[in-house]
Amino acid sequence: MSGQKQIYQLVHETQIYLRKTADLLSDPEMRTLARCFADDLEAETSRPPTLSRMRSVDVRGLRYGPMLFDPDSSLCQAIFHAALNAFPYARWSEFYKETPWTESFLSRFATGECIGPTGRFLSDDLILGLFILGPDTYYPAHAHPAEEFYIVIAGEAEFQTGVASSFVAKQQGDVVLHQSNVSHAIRSAAQPMFAIYGWRGEIMAPSWYRDNMADESEPKKFPNLPSANPASQNPRSFGEA
Repeated sequence: MSGQKQIYQLVHETQIYLRKTADLLSDPEMRTLARCFADDLEAETSRPPTLSRMRSVDVRGLRYGPMLFDPDSSLCQAIFHAALNAFPYARWSEFYKETPWTESFLSRFATGECIGPTGRFLSDDLILGLFILGPDTYYPAHAHPAEEFYIVIAGEAEFQTGVASSFVAKQQGDVVLHQSNVSHAIRSAAQPMFAIYGWRGEIMAPSWYRDNMADESEPKKFPNLPSANPASQNPRSFGEA
């Protein structure tokens, strides 16, 4: 199967990296979450792979790739090379539709699902993918029922985890973990960012936001998603030849 070796090597290297990270975390909840992600990824390698027929679409944020892919500068060689090797086989999209909420970042944003409901290889249990955020870009505060991780592979960005939290700079090799329905945002400066990301738990449930994420009386809003997005329809029947 095209890309199977490369994508499952990414799965392998990611679960190793998350286990090593978990051993260094002082917060017991975050340590448990990192280990749960690692266990899920390891379990995924024991299942027969199912190749999707979905195809990538035109994604404007991919133009930042050449600014990020310098293996000589990598501090985490094994996972960096696994991400690079999987890159051509990911199913790339902009994830959201163009709306007032997305217009500030969508053209500088790219997600490449490797394994998941709309990935290169299908899974209903987790999502593993690649992520690019262009320079000087703000990915606004939002949340989702699925738990999430990012591993920064190249470049840098600032992450906010929790509506009242400050932004914290994250660089190559850093891991960010988000619990279910916790508000989070990302902003970049002069450099773009390349990361591995993953979802577990309620992966079919949609992301949501509020104009003021701190105001729990405000109704949740849900971004418009393309029809291939897992929260919008059954991916196994979409885009098949």
